[in-house]
Formats: sequence, structure tokens, C-alpha cells
Amino acid sequence: MIRAASLLPFLLPLALLSAQTSLIELPMLARGRADRQRPEMEKALEPYWPDLRMDYRENARFLDGRLAKVAELGDAVIPLLLEKLTPTDASGPQRHLAQNCARVLQRLDPASFLDALIELVNGAHDLGRAHAILLLGHADTPRAVEVLGQVLDQCQPGERARVIDALTETGSPAAAGKVVGMLGSDDRDLRASVLEYLTSAKAAAVIDTVLAALSVEKEPRLLMRYVEYLGATAKSHDAAARRLLPLLERDKLDWSETRRLLQVLGTVAPRDHDPTCKKLHELLDGSEASPLALQAALTLRDLGDKSGIQKLQRGLTEQIRKPQRKREPGLYELRANLFFAIDDIDKAIADYESVVEFTEGAAQRRKAELQLGRCEARRGKWVNVLKHLREAAPAYSEMVELAKEDQHIQEALQQDKIKAWLQSLPK
Repeated sequence: MIRAASLLPFLLPLALLSAQTSLIELPMLARGRADRQRPEMEKALEPYWPDLRMDYRENARFLDGRLAKVAELGDAVIPLLLEKLTPTDASGPQRHLAQNCARVLQRLDPASFLDALIELVNGAHDLGRAHAILLLGHADTPRAVEVLGQVLDQCQPGERARVIDALTETGSPAAAGKVVGMLGSDDRDLRASVLEYLTSAKAAAVIDTVLAALSVEKEPRLLMRYVEYLGATAKSHDAAARRLLPLLERDKLDWSETRRLLQVLGTVAPRDHDPTCKKLHELLDGSEASPLALQAALTLRDLGDKSGIQKLQRGLTEQIRKPQRKREPGLYELRANLFFAIDDIDKAIADYESVVEFTEGAAQRRKAELQLGRCEARRGKWVNVLKHLREAAPAYSEMVELAKEDQHIQEALQQDKIKAWLQSLPK
């Protein structure tokens, strides 16, 4: 049972607090207000209980709407929802009910009923404890992080990942020193959770420990988690760059992972970092023109060495001049991407137009049209932007994501005609 005192933050408005009200009376006032509101809230929730007993995994779209409606009822429903987190029968519909009530509570500022969550965490009900741990992750208060750290000291090994996932939600590095030691665990999934937390929290204070763990990591599927952590925390860091360079060896990572590693090295390695620059030049010299070669050249530029850009541009131009390759769209696309990256927009447009002219593939033509739209957005030529976007026919979600990374597209989408076109796309 959750004490009324733990519900004070949302059961007792400040209007009730007068100079004549003693602290001893507060729990009684809170309980009285809760008792008066309970029949009204029970009636308001009655239509929703059958829906909340449904399996979220099979009814997510429908339930999201219902959960939002319950949340709109406000803080007064919190006590009733908290009660459902500890069912006597934790199987089937009752378990689904507890899970869905927790989803509603997540939307209702868990920091406002923190004491109730702490009671559940310290209680004996396994399901209630599990839900309370995850809700603490959504409580925007340092005390929640402190409590999760205490739980981590006391919990069973099988519960650690859940607590670390909750810490990941907080984004606080306060528990990093305690969590990072778990990179020595034999449990691969636990190590993955640890790295996700350290990355989310940007926990730079434990870099040395993470580098030591990376040096002995045997699980290939975790290597990119180390890369992302260092990308989030290590800036101009000699030791981190040196530890990452061996991952560029053959068969360590796949193509997309290698490209991401090259991007990360652009910020992790110090400027003019000799071991990194040497390795990138080896990659450029030892491979044909490719997106990886382009990323290597761009990373060299980020580190203060423009010769990689010049080298790749010369190589691509020489290939395009060959009679047997002068109509090869892939070469024009790669060179266009290079020009786009260095902001030589006129040359990028010319090469993307060659891709559209020479390609027979719809996907490649679509990418080129989209890039032409981005080029024209940089020149502020909105009529041309709309023309190319229509040709590319992107999904609504694709444009929304593109706008997040391209401020010029973001500006383009504010133009009346382009905005109207965007709204006409299927959501």
C-alpha cells in the first residue's frame, strides 16, 4: 500500500497550505482530498479499463490514443494508476493493465510522485518494482538518479540491465563511475546496456576505463557501441584515436560501420594527428574511388589536411575522362557528393544532373534529384527546390528527418508552396 504522504505533491494544491496548517495535518488533508476525488476519478477511468487490459504489442496504435486520453484526465488519476502496478495476479490481462498504466504514468511527470515510486522500488512486489525502476528513469530530478544508483548496489544480477536502462533515460552521468565497471561482465547484453548509458550520459570522466575495456572486447557486435561512446565524449583525444584505428583493419567492421568510424575520427583525433592522417592516406591510396574514400578525404580535411580532397577529386576526374567511363553515373554521383561536401554547389549541381541523365536506376535518379533540391536550397532558389523534390518524391518522414540535419532544407520547408507540397504527402 502506498502511503498518502507519498502522494502529497499532486494531491494537495498550494491553496490548501495556510499558515494555520501544521505539517502533521498534511497527510490527513491529502488523504481527505484523495478520498473525495476517488469516486469521480473511478467513474472517469471506468470506460478505459477494458482497453488498458489489451496487449500493447498487438494494439499499439489504438492504445496510444487511449493512453493519451487517460493522461489528459490529469494528476488526480495517479493514485488509481499506481495501484494497478501491483496486481495480485500478474499474468495475462492484469499484467497488460499494469504495463499500460505505467505507460500513462510516464506521461504524467514521474518526479511529482517520486516518493510513491521509491516505496514501490523498496517493496516486495516484483512487477511493481520493475515498473517503478523504469518510471524513475523518466523522473527529471537528481534524486531519481540517486535512488537508481542505490538500487544498482542492491539488485540481483538479472535486474541490472533494467536499472541501467532507466539511468540511460535520465541522461545523467552521476552513476557512470559505478556502472562502467560492469564492462568487465561476461554478459554481452549487460555490456551493451552499459555502453548505451555511458553514451547517452556523455560520461567523459570514465574514458580511460572504457578504452581499457575496448582493448579486450571480444564481441564484434559491440564494437560500434564503443565507437559511438567515444564519438560522444572524446574530443581531440590521442589515446582514443589510437585505440580506434585498429578497427579500420579488414573484416573488423562492415561498410556502413567503417564509414561511421571515419566520421567519428574527425572529432576524436587531434588536429593533424599523424597516426590517423597516415592511416587515412593509406585507405585513400589502397582503394578505388568509393564513398569510404570520400569519407576518408573529408575526415582528413576535418583534421587540417586538405590533400585528401584534392587527391580524390583528381582521381575521379581522371576516371570520368576515360571514354569507357564518361557516362558512368556512379562516378558523377561520388564527385557530386564531394563537391557538395566542400560547398562547391555549382559543380555539384552539374554532376548530379549528369547522374540524372546517365542513370537507368530509379533509386539513383531519385537520390540525385533529392540532392539537387538540397543544392538549390543552398542557393535559395525555391522554385527549383520544389521542382526537384517533386521529382524525388520522398516520403513525408524522409523530409522531416532531412530537415533536422539540413538547415537549408528546413528553411525551404517554410516557403508557402513547398510547405503546401510537404503537407500533401502521405503521413
